[in-house]
Amino acid sequence: MKEERQFQTIPNPPPSLDVALTLAKETKAFAVRRDGERVLINYLYADPEAFARPEARELRGIVYREATGEVLSRPFHKFFNYREPPHGLEEEALRGKRTYLARKEDGYLLQVWREGEGLRWASRHSLEPPLVGTLAKDLWTEAHERAARELLAEPLTLLFEVIDPRAPVLVRYNRPALFLIAARRIATGEYLLPGVDFPWPLECVVWEEVASFDPEALREDLKGAQGLEGYVAYLPDKEEFIKFKTGWAFRVADFLLHPEARLVEAYINQSIDDLLAAFAGREDLQEAALQAMSFLSGLLGEAAGVGKVLQALPRKEAWLRVQEEAKRWEGFEGLFARVAMRAYEGRDPRSEYLTELKKGKYIEALKARNFFPKVGREVLG
Repeated sequence: MKEERQFQTIPNPPPSLDVALTLAKETKAFAVRRDGERVLINYLYADPEAFARPEARELRGIVYREATGEVLSRPFHKFFNYREPPHGLEEEALRGKRTYLARKEDGYLLQVWREGEGLRWASRHSLEPPLVGTLAKDLWTEAHERAARELLAEPLTLLFEVIDPRAPVLVRYNRPALFLIAARRIATGEYLLPGVDFPWPLECVVWEEVASFDPEALREDLKGAQGLEGYVAYLPDKEEFIKFKTGWAFRVADFLLHPEARLVEAYINQSIDDLLAAFAGREDLQEAALQAMSFLSGLLGEAAGVGKVLQALPRKEAWLRVQEEAKRWEGFEGLFARVAMRAYEGRDPRSEYLTELKKGKYIEALKARNFFPKVGREVLG
C-alpha cells in the first residue's frame, strides 16, 4: 500500500465517543445502536444544521468500543450530491481539479475492520445487519478473508458495496457481487482507493483519474441515462466525495420512498404511462404498479357494478347488501360502500371514488396489500 501521496493530507481525527453521543442527544437526526461492547452511531436523516459541523458528518455508521471510546471502524463520512443545498459543492469548487471518478454501484454498504485476531463487519445502520449480513456471507470467500487481513494489518476500515438482485435498491442487477469501494485510515480519515493506492485481487470499483474535471459536462452526460444510479467523484486534495446522480435515480428513489402515494397520484391524474416510463429498467416495479393499478380499477368497477345491480331494492336493503359486499375489500370497506351507493343513486361513481382517493385515507390500506418492495434507508443516500 502506498504510504505517501503527491499532496499533503491534513489529518482529520475522528470525533470522540463523548462528542458523538452528545451530538446524537442534541438532535433526533442520529440513532445510537449498541451490542453490549460496541456503539454504532448513524444519521437517520440529513439535518443541514447538524451537518454544518464536520464531526457530525462522521456519524455515518462509525463504530466505537463503548468501554474505552476507541474507534473501531470509520466508514465514509456524509457527503452530498453535486450542488445539493446547503452543503453540496458547486461548480467552481470542482472545475479543473484533479479528480477520481467511478461508477456508483447501487447496493448496501458493508464496513469491515479487524478486532483482535478476527474480522468484524457491520452495515451503516446496524452492528448485526440481518439483510446485509446475510447477503455478504453468501459472497465472502476465503480470498476475501486473506486479502482483507493483509490490508487490515494497519488500522483501516474496508468499505464494500453489497449488491444482489434479490434485494435491489434503485438498480436491479442480474447477479450478486461484492465490490470494494475504498479503505479509510481510522486515525487520519484518509481514503485509499483500490487500483490507485493499493492492489485488490477481487472485484472492486474502478477509479479513473481525471486531470481536469468538468462537473457540468458529467451532469449533462447523465441526464438521459437510465438503469444507472450515477457516478461518484473523489477529490484527493480535499478528501471529499461528490455524488452525481441520474434523473432516473432521483425518480426511482422518490417513487420507492412513497410508492403507494405516487401510484394513487398517477391513477387520479391518469398518468400511469408516465409513471412506468419514470423507472424504465425496473420491470419488477412496473409490474407491481400495474397490479396495484388493476386493483384500484377493479375496486371501482365492482363497487359501481354492485350499486347499479341493487337499484331496484329499497335503499335500506341496498345499503345492507353493499356493506356485505364491502367486507371482501379489507381496508377499503368504506370506500367501496360510498362508491356503490353513489352508483345506486344514479350518480357518477368515479368522481366519488377519485374524491375519496385524493384525501389520502387509503394509502395505508394499499400499503398493506404489499404490491411494492420494502426498501431501506439506503434509498435516502
